[in-house]
Amino acid sequence: MLLLKRLIAYLIDNIILLLYAYLVMEAALYFGMDEKVSGPVQGQLIGLLTLTIPFFLYLYLFEKSKWHATLGKRLMGIRVLGSDGEKANYFLRSFFKLLPWEIAHTGIHWLFAAEDPENLPIYVWVLMILPQLIVLAYIVSMISSRGKETIYDRISGSEIVS
Repeated sequence: MLLLKRLIAYLIDNIILLLYAYLVMEAALYFGMDEKVSGPVQGQLIGLLTLTIPFFLYLYLFEKSKWHATLGKRLMGIRVLGSDGEKANYFLRSFFKLLPWEIAHTGIHWLFAAEDPENLPIYVWVLMILPQLIVLAYIVSMISSRGKETIYDRISGSEIVS
């Protein structure tokens, strides 16, 4: 049951993220910022500043709050607490939770910047495949603990409770 609650909470939080991303995109279009970015570094910085950091702050601040839960987790009646009575490191939890997402963003920016898409440099392949492997490890760890913890929960000393 905890696993299902956690997955639904994740879905709710990602719907919130999509709504936010849509508003950012609409604002960019409204203010005439629909030009193509000049390169992968600029694209990465724009994504980091407009999506990753705000979503990181959403996760970090809500989970560190007195509720110890994002809006999705609150709706599902679950919380993030320190494991074994210890205090959780919510900064590390949010950082490692979003790490594969940011690595994938980097890979996508470099993929689109490639001069010869038929012969991509090995680092682009690594940036595209590594996040998938990390997420797979996160999923396996969550399933094996029946929703109680993932690898990033272990790193941060946290667990999900209902």
